[in-house]
Amino acid sequence: MTTAIDTADDRNYIKKIEPGVHQVHTEIDINTPAEHVYAVLTDFDQLREWSSTWVGNEGPFALGQICTALFMMMGRERRFEHEIKELIPGRRFAWSGKTGAGMADYHSFEMRPVTDSTCVLIQEDLARGGAAPALGKMVVKMDLKLYMAFNKEIKARAEATWDGAA
Repeated sequence: MTTAIDTADDRNYIKKIEPGVHQVHTEIDINTPAEHVYAVLTDFDQLREWSSTWVGNEGPFALGQICTALFMMMGRERRFEHEIKELIPGRRFAWSGKTGAGMADYHSFEMRPVTDSTCVLIQEDLARGGAAPALGKMVVKMDLKLYMAFNKEIKARAEATWDGAA
C-alpha cells in the first residue's frame, strides 16, 4: 500500500512495508551522466555550497566502514553515524544507522543511467525499529519532503557543473 501526501506523485511516495516499517521512495531526472551526479553527491567538501540538508560527511567512505553524516535539522547541525552497506562507485551507495528514538534507517542513493548523458537519481530510505511503529509514518512524511527538496538541489548543482565533456 502506498501512502501519499500532498506533494507526492507516482515517483515520490511513502510505502508501508510491514507494521512499524515504512519506506520513502523519491526519484528525479537529471540531465547529466550518472557518474557526474555520483561525483557531485560524494564530493563531501562541497555539500554545504548547494545542499540545505546534508552538509557534510566525515570519516572513511568505504564499504563496511563507519562514517558520520552531518545534517542541518531545525537550524542545528546534527551528526549521525552510518555504516556503508553498499558501494558501487559511480552508481550507488547505501548506509544504515540509528536516526533517533531508537529507529534505524537503510538509506540508498542510486544513479541509474537513462542515456549516456542523463540519469535518474533514486533515493530510498527505510525507517524501522525503536519508535518506528508509533513515529515511523510521521518521520517518513517529513523525510519525503526533505528528500524531494534535496533531489532538486542536487539536480540543479549537477546540471550547473556539467560541462558536457566525456
